[in-house]
Amino acid sequence: MEVTNMNQYVTGAVIKRLREENEYYVQIEHDMTKQHYISFIAAVSADRIQMVKLYPQGNAEARFKMNGVEKIYLYCNWSGLFYLDVVKGIAENRLCSYCI
Repeated sequence: MEVTNMNQYVTGAVIKRLREENEYYVQIEHDMTKQHYISFIAAVSADRIQMVKLYPQGNAEARFKMNGVEKIYLYCNWSGLFYLDVVKGIAENRLCSYCI
C-alpha cells in the first residue's frame, strides 16, 4: 500500500496540542458521508500506535496522548492512507486529494 505525505496533497487537517491534558487533538475537515469518509486516525510513536476508528456521519476527530508521537496517519476510503509529520508542527489547513 502506498502512503501519501498529507503535507503535499491534503487540506483541512488541524492538530492542536492540549497542554493541560498532555494530548494532541486531531480534527480533519473532510466528508464523512456513507460514500466518502475517514475510516481511522492513528498516532504513531517509536514503540506505540494509538488508533481511533471513525464512522460515516460522525466527526473526523480524535485525541491522543502525546507520548513521543511522530506521525499522524489517516485513511480515506477513496484516496487511501495519508500521514502528517507531527515533529514538524504541521497545522495548516488541508483536505483529501480526492476533494481538491
